[in-house]
Amino acid sequence: MTKYYAGIGARSTPLEIQAWMSQVATWLETLGYILRSGGAPGADKAFEAGVTNPGNKEIYLPWAGFEGYTLMPWTHMHYSTIHEQWAEAAYPHWKKADYKTKQFMTRNSAQLLGTADTSWVQSSFVVCWTPRGGVIGGTGQAIRMARMLEIPVYNMADPESIQRLQQEQVGG
Repeated sequence: MTKYYAGIGARSTPLEIQAWMSQVATWLETLGYILRSGGAPGADKAFEAGVTNPGNKEIYLPWAGFEGYTLMPWTHMHYSTIHEQWAEAAYPHWKKADYKTKQFMTRNSAQLLGTADTSWVQSSFVVCWTPRGGVIGGTGQAIRMARMLEIPVYNMADPESIQRLQQEQVGG
């Protein structure tokens, strides 16, 4: 069975953490994991940079052309009502949110749940970075949803996070 993880985080992720994210992505790829991310600058791009085989990543875009992405076999942007329902359940300001915000939040659902193309295989865990380890921004949306789905979250703002990932997820 294919194994997935969500590699996400703040656009403001420090460069040294971004370098670490790329290393983590390379390591997880060697363990057979497929990256799910969102193509945004910062953390998303750092995780993607660590993946050596394009077949080992899925990039979920909020709309065509986001951050210059062209549609490739590993990009996704058509989401179901299931994705939107989870996004609405996890986003506290859904009713007031504009279309663009809802697209970002719905994209986060797909990073955790997968799509019909991936037989709806849920991500095994989330690796991320947020300022001070907080539940904020789009990454905060994914963290809230992961908690609802009981998906472990490893926030790299906590220096011991990757050590726990090794121990809990890959037996390292």
